[in-house]
Amino acid sequence: HSLQRLHDWREEKAVEFGCDGRIVAVKTGPVVTQFDFQPNRFIRVKRVRDLNEDLALALRAEGVAIKMIPGQAAVSIMVTNKDRKMITYQETLDNVIAKRNDMELPLNLGMDSLGNSIISDLAPMPHLLIGGQTGSGKSVCINSILTSLLYIRSSKQMRLALIDTKQVELMPYAGLPHVWGDVATTVWAAMDLFEQLDEEMRRRMNYLHVKHVRDLGELNERL
Repeated sequence: HSLQRLHDWREEKAVEFGCDGRIVAVKTGPVVTQFDFQPNRFIRVKRVRDLNEDLALALRAEGVAIKMIPGQAAVSIMVTNKDRKMITYQETLDNVIAKRNDMELPLNLGMDSLGNSIISDLAPMPHLLIGGQTGSGKSVCINSILTSLLYIRSSKQMRLALIDTKQVELMPYAGLPHVWGDVATTVWAAMDLFEQLDEEMRRRMNYLHVKHVRDLGELNERL
């Protein structure tokens, strides 16, 4: 229906908006549908970008986002779906399991707006920041990451150092063999945990130096 409405908009409103062109691809996701719109050669991209509110009104959509597609002579028009698909945890977990042999610590980050799996390897990351307003799903995301790691890695392969000063988010993981010591719930406990981790890091670096290897991956290969 969104595709038909967009075609109708293009045919009926092209002259009025001064933005004629054609749709070259349609990608439907659980939350939004992406239309790749190729404007005529004399149409400026800025004119297309300025039509997001008019396009949302014409399509009766909750929201519309327009951006350039790198390397292509087209713009991406993202239109929110009227009926949104529910993404289940099992669906995302199956995608992580499929990557378990390709990554050291695959993180289950869910899916993007078009339904593509987002899986990243924690091992080479310097850090990962998860942000969002209250009620946006940060806790659900963190628990999805942790439970996925627990599902595909044993306590011999992975240990977790957890800090939860709110004392409500990570306490269910207390006592698991994967968890390093206790879940830190106070500032002083967190400082003590960091000191333990620093000492362990120095011990491992010295061990790598003695074995003449650069990282744990090279060490495990030798062992």
